[in-house]
Amino acid sequence: MLSRTGARERELALRIHRSLLPAPFEDDRAEFAYSYDPIEPVGGDCCRVEYVGRGRLAVQVSDVTGHGVASALMVGRVSSFIQGSPRGRTRPREVVGSLNEFLCARFAETGMLMTFFAVLLDPARRRLTWAGAGHPPAFLVPPRGPAARLDSQNPILGAARWPVSEGAHELPPGSLLFLFTDGLVESRNGSAFGLDRLATKLESLRGARAADAVREIGREAGRLRGRPVDDVLLLAVRVK
Repeated sequence: MLSRTGARERELALRIHRSLLPAPFEDDRAEFAYSYDPIEPVGGDCCRVEYVGRGRLAVQVSDVTGHGVASALMVGRVSSFIQGSPRGRTRPREVVGSLNEFLCARFAETGMLMTFFAVLLDPARRRLTWAGAGHPPAFLVPPRGPAARLDSQNPILGAARWPVSEGAHELPPGSLLFLFTDGLVESRNGSAFGLDRLATKLESLRGARAADAVREIGREAGRLRGRPVDDVLLLAVRVK
Protein backbone atom coordinates (compact mmCIF):
# COMPACT_ATOMS: atom_id res chain seq x y z
CA MET A 1 0.00 0.00 0.00
CA LEU A 2 2.78 2.42 0.95
CA SER A 3 4.67 1.60 -2.24
CA ARG A 4 1.57 2.31 -4.33
CA THR A 5 1.04 5.59 -2.47
CA GLY A 6 4.66 6.55 -3.05
CA ALA A 7 4.37 5.72 -6.73
CA ARG A 8 1.25 7.88 -7.06
CA GLU A 9 2.98 10.77 -5.29
CA ARG A 10 6.01 10.48 -7.57
CA GLU A 11 3.78 10.44 -10.64
CA LEU A 12 1.89 13.49 -9.37
CA ALA A 13 5.17 15.31 -8.66
CA LEU A 14 6.37 14.54 -12.18
CA ARG A 15 3.13 15.87 -13.69
CA ILE A 16 3.38 19.07 -11.66
CA HIS A 17 6.99 19.58 -12.71
CA ARG A 18 6.19 18.96 -16.37
CA SER A 19 3.35 21.47 -16.16
CA LEU A 20 6.05 24.14 -15.73
CA LEU A 21 7.51 23.24 -19.12
CA PRO A 22 6.19 24.90 -22.29
CA ALA A 23 4.32 23.05 -25.02
CA PRO A 24 6.22 22.50 -28.29
CA PHE A 25 4.85 24.56 -31.16
CA GLU A 26 5.28 25.52 -34.80
CA ASP A 27 3.90 28.64 -36.45
CA ASP A 28 4.81 30.87 -39.38
CA ARG A 29 7.68 32.45 -37.43
CA ALA A 30 9.42 29.62 -35.58
CA GLU A 31 9.27 26.03 -34.42
CA PHE A 32 10.20 24.82 -30.93
CA ALA A 33 10.81 21.35 -29.49
CA TYR A 34 12.45 19.94 -26.39
CA SER A 35 13.03 16.73 -24.45
CA TYR A 36 13.46 16.26 -20.71
CA ASP A 37 14.89 13.16 -19.02
CA PRO A 38 15.24 13.51 -15.20
CA ILE A 39 17.20 10.84 -13.33
CA GLU A 40 14.68 11.07 -10.46
CA PRO A 41 10.89 11.47 -10.70
CA VAL A 42 11.34 15.24 -10.41
CA GLY A 43 14.40 17.34 -11.11
CA GLY A 44 15.95 20.74 -11.33
CA ASP A 45 15.98 21.46 -15.07
CA CYS A 46 13.42 23.74 -16.68
CA CYS A 47 12.90 25.91 -19.75
CA ARG A 48 10.70 28.70 -21.03
CA VAL A 49 9.93 29.72 -24.62
CA GLU A 50 7.51 32.58 -25.12
CA TYR A 51 6.76 35.42 -27.52
CA VAL A 52 7.35 38.77 -25.81
CA GLY A 53 6.08 41.25 -28.40
CA ARG A 54 7.08 42.51 -31.86
CA GLY A 55 7.70 38.95 -33.03
CA ARG A 56 10.54 38.44 -30.55
CA LEU A 57 10.96 35.08 -28.85
CA ALA A 58 12.41 34.68 -25.33
CA VAL A 59 14.19 31.36 -24.77
CA GLN A 60 15.47 30.38 -21.32
CA VAL A 61 16.98 27.24 -19.79
CA SER A 62 17.77 26.72 -16.10
CA ASP A 63 19.45 24.01 -14.04
CA VAL A 64 19.24 24.00 -10.24
CA THR A 65 22.10 22.31 -8.38
CA GLY A 66 21.17 18.87 -7.05
CA HIS A 67 18.21 16.65 -7.85
CA GLY A 68 14.88 15.62 -6.45
CA VAL A 69 12.19 17.43 -4.53
CA ALA A 70 14.23 20.39 -3.22
CA SER A 71 15.46 21.23 -6.71
CA ALA A 72 11.97 20.86 -8.15
CA LEU A 73 10.53 23.19 -5.50
CA MET A 74 13.14 25.81 -6.36
CA VAL A 75 12.31 25.41 -10.06
CA GLY A 76 8.67 26.12 -9.26
CA ARG A 77 9.54 29.22 -7.27
CA VAL A 78 11.84 30.53 -10.00
CA SER A 79 9.23 29.85 -12.67
CA SER A 80 6.66 31.86 -10.70
CA PHE A 81 9.13 34.73 -10.30
CA ILE A 82 9.90 34.87 -14.02
CA GLN A 83 6.24 34.63 -15.02
CA GLY A 84 5.44 37.46 -12.62
CA SER A 85 8.21 39.75 -13.89
CA PRO A 86 7.25 42.96 -15.72
CA ARG A 87 6.38 42.31 -19.37
CA GLY A 88 8.89 44.93 -20.46
CA ARG A 89 11.79 43.03 -18.92
CA THR A 90 12.88 41.06 -21.96
CA ARG A 91 16.60 41.77 -22.43
CA PRO A 92 18.65 38.75 -21.35
CA ARG A 93 20.89 40.78 -19.05
CA GLU A 94 17.82 42.23 -17.32
CA VAL A 95 16.31 38.77 -16.84
CA VAL A 96 19.58 37.34 -15.51
CA GLY A 97 20.23 40.30 -13.22
CA SER A 98 16.76 40.30 -11.67
CA LEU A 99 16.79 36.53 -11.21
CA ASN A 100 20.20 36.60 -9.53
CA GLU A 101 19.01 39.33 -7.16
CA PHE A 102 15.94 37.22 -6.32
CA LEU A 103 18.01 34.09 -5.62
CA CYS A 104 20.58 35.94 -3.52
CA ALA A 105 17.81 37.51 -1.45
CA ARG A 106 15.59 34.45 -1.00
CA PHE A 107 17.77 31.34 -1.27
CA ALA A 108 21.22 32.34 0.06
CA GLU A 109 20.82 30.33 3.27
CA THR A 110 19.88 27.15 1.42
CA GLY A 111 23.19 26.91 -0.44
CA MET A 112 21.31 26.09 -3.63
CA LEU A 113 22.54 27.66 -6.85
CA MET A 114 21.31 27.71 -10.43
CA THR A 115 22.82 27.96 -13.89
CA PHE A 116 20.79 29.91 -16.41
CA PHE A 117 20.88 30.85 -20.08
CA ALA A 118 18.62 33.51 -21.58
CA VAL A 119 18.26 34.27 -25.30
CA LEU A 120 16.14 36.86 -27.07
CA LEU A 121 15.50 36.07 -30.74
CA ASP A 122 14.53 39.03 -32.91
CA PRO A 123 13.99 37.64 -36.44
CA ALA A 124 12.75 40.98 -37.81
CA ARG A 125 16.10 42.59 -36.97
CA ARG A 126 18.02 39.37 -37.69
CA ARG A 127 19.57 39.68 -34.26
CA LEU A 128 20.05 37.43 -31.24
CA THR A 129 21.10 38.60 -27.77
CA TRP A 130 22.07 36.30 -24.92
CA ALA A 131 23.31 36.19 -21.34
CA GLY A 132 24.50 32.99 -19.68
CA ALA A 133 25.24 32.41 -16.01
CA GLY A 134 27.45 29.40 -15.30
CA HIS A 135 25.54 27.41 -17.92
CA PRO A 136 26.90 25.31 -20.82
CA PRO A 137 27.09 27.22 -24.11
CA ALA A 138 24.27 27.46 -26.60
CA PHE A 139 24.88 26.82 -30.30
CA LEU A 140 23.48 28.77 -33.24
CA VAL A 141 23.56 26.89 -36.55
CA PRO A 142 23.04 29.20 -39.56
CA PRO A 143 21.80 27.92 -42.95
CA ARG A 144 25.41 28.03 -44.16
CA GLY A 145 28.73 28.00 -42.37
CA PRO A 146 29.92 26.68 -39.00
CA ALA A 147 27.90 26.61 -35.81
CA ALA A 148 28.48 29.60 -33.53
CA ARG A 149 29.19 28.79 -29.88
CA LEU A 150 27.53 31.23 -27.47
CA ASP A 151 29.38 30.96 -24.16
CA SER A 152 28.10 32.07 -20.76
CA GLN A 153 29.64 35.38 -19.70
CA ASN A 154 28.54 35.43 -16.04
CA PRO A 155 28.96 33.36 -12.84
CA ILE A 156 26.38 30.93 -11.52
CA LEU A 157 23.23 32.49 -10.03
CA GLY A 158 22.62 32.81 -6.30
CA ALA A 159 26.22 32.98 -5.10
CA ALA A 160 26.87 36.74 -5.21
CA ARG A 161 25.71 39.94 -6.86
CA TRP A 162 27.63 41.19 -9.92
CA PRO A 163 27.16 43.31 -13.08
CA VAL A 164 25.64 41.24 -15.88
CA SER A 165 27.27 40.93 -19.31
CA GLU A 166 25.33 40.29 -22.52
CA GLY A 167 26.33 39.29 -26.04
CA ALA A 168 24.81 39.69 -29.51
CA HIS A 169 24.99 37.71 -32.75
CA GLU A 170 23.52 37.85 -36.24
CA LEU A 171 20.40 35.69 -36.70
CA PRO A 172 19.96 34.65 -40.36
CA PRO A 173 16.53 33.28 -41.39
CA GLY A 174 16.42 29.50 -41.07
CA SER A 175 18.91 29.39 -38.19
CA LEU A 176 18.69 26.66 -35.54
CA LEU A 177 19.28 27.53 -31.87
CA PHE A 178 20.18 24.65 -29.54
CA LEU A 179 20.42 24.77 -25.74
CA PHE A 180 20.93 22.02 -23.19
CA THR A 181 21.74 21.25 -19.55
CA ASP A 182 25.03 19.72 -18.49
CA GLY A 183 23.66 16.19 -18.17
CA LEU A 184 24.09 15.95 -21.95
CA VAL A 185 27.88 16.12 -21.74
CA GLU A 186 28.43 14.14 -18.51
CA SER A 187 28.95 10.37 -18.48
CA ARG A 188 29.76 7.38 -16.27
CA ASN A 189 32.05 5.67 -18.76
CA GLY A 190 34.22 8.63 -19.79
CA SER A 191 32.77 8.70 -23.32
CA ALA A 192 31.26 12.15 -22.94
CA PHE A 193 29.41 13.86 -25.76
CA GLY A 194 31.87 16.76 -25.95
CA LEU A 195 31.16 20.25 -27.23
CA ASP A 196 33.18 19.82 -30.43
CA ARG A 197 31.29 16.65 -31.28
CA LEU A 198 28.02 18.39 -30.46
CA ALA A 199 28.83 21.30 -32.79
CA THR A 200 29.70 18.91 -35.62
CA LYS A 201 26.52 16.91 -35.12
CA LEU A 202 24.41 20.08 -35.07
CA GLU A 203 25.99 21.25 -38.33
CA SER A 204 24.89 17.96 -39.91
CA LEU A 205 21.34 18.74 -38.75
CA ARG A 206 21.18 22.33 -40.03
CA GLY A 207 18.20 21.57 -42.29
CA ALA A 208 16.36 19.37 -39.79
CA ARG A 209 13.17 20.22 -37.99
CA ALA A 210 13.57 21.27 -34.35
CA ALA A 211 12.02 18.04 -33.05
CA ASP A 212 14.29 15.93 -35.25
CA ALA A 213 17.38 17.82 -34.06
CA VAL A 214 16.44 17.21 -30.41
CA ARG A 215 15.79 13.53 -31.06
CA GLU A 216 19.02 12.96 -33.00
CA ILE A 217 21.21 14.74 -30.45
CA GLY A 218 19.60 12.75 -27.62
CA ARG A 219 20.10 9.48 -29.49
CA GLU A 220 23.75 10.19 -30.33
CA ALA A 221 24.54 11.30 -26.78
CA GLY A 222 22.88 8.22 -25.31
CA ARG A 223 24.87 5.95 -27.60
CA LEU A 224 28.16 7.48 -26.46
CA ARG A 225 27.35 8.22 -22.85
CA GLY A 226 25.12 5.37 -21.76
CA ARG A 227 22.75 5.94 -18.87
CA PRO A 228 22.73 9.63 -17.85
CA VAL A 229 24.29 10.72 -14.54
CA ASP A 230 22.29 13.94 -14.36
CA ASP A 231 19.01 15.37 -15.61
CA VAL A 232 19.12 16.09 -19.34
CA LEU A 233 17.10 18.82 -21.02
CA LEU A 234 17.52 19.50 -24.75
CA LEU A 235 15.87 22.41 -26.54
CA ALA A 236 15.83 23.53 -30.17
CA VAL A 237 14.26 26.55 -31.85
CA ARG A 238 14.30 27.13 -35.58
CA VAL A 239 13.49 30.61 -36.86
CA LYS A 240 11.85 30.94 -40.27
